[in-house]
Amino acid sequence: MIVRPLFREPARTFLTLLAIALGVAVVLAIDLAGTAAAGSFHSSMETLAGESDLEIVTAGGLPESLVGTLVAMPYPLRITPRMEDYVVIADTKKTVPLVGLDLVAEASRHQDLGRFGGGDDWKYVGAKDSIWVGKSLGRKTGETIALLINDQVAVYKVRGVFSDSKGNTSPIVMDISAAQYALKRFGRVDRILVHIPQSLSVEDWTHRLRQALPRRCTSARGRRGNR
Repeated sequence: MIVRPLFREPARTFLTLLAIALGVAVVLAIDLAGTAAAGSFHSSMETLAGESDLEIVTAGGLPESLVGTLVAMPYPLRITPRMEDYVVIADTKKTVPLVGLDLVAEASRHQDLGRFGGGDDWKYVGAKDSIWVGKSLGRKTGETIALLINDQVAVYKVRGVFSDSKGNTSPIVMDISAAQYALKRFGRVDRILVHIPQSLSVEDWTHRLRQALPRRCTSARGRRGNR
């Protein structure tokens, strides 16, 4: 029988089974870590933009001009373009989400982000070296942080600190134009979140928006739209 040699060499059999078990455990650990990171990332996104009804995405990113097209539609929609990626803080080697937002627009919607458009920070909103961080990073306004982005290290200045949500690490935030520059993705946005009125169903709004979208773009329900 095939199993008889296994009993003749118990030590080798044990080591083989142990190696297989460790391999499976490593794969599961990586998968769980990835799931946890994704969950933390999405929680961070909701902290900054709330839960969306619809998300517009496509492979390789969306043309920036699509934002203007959607804003110009004769509907009371709230359009939120975003840049999203991960960066590494050089001194701690910690990986955190990076989010690019239209900070001027977001400042009027969120109390924590109000500082983006107020006081002396106003003149720094669009600066390429300006970032805003969550309290969990333990940084203070005025400090500098070296970030590894796309295999290049650049130094950024903390212009403000905002509250974390639900115990999750908040992302590093840039104005969307600064994020496009840092990520070298010019003229594109990674996704567009759409908040729709409740006067029509999500399906009806999806049908209306599809008429304005390029062929390869897809629209999917956001977290609020899935409820």
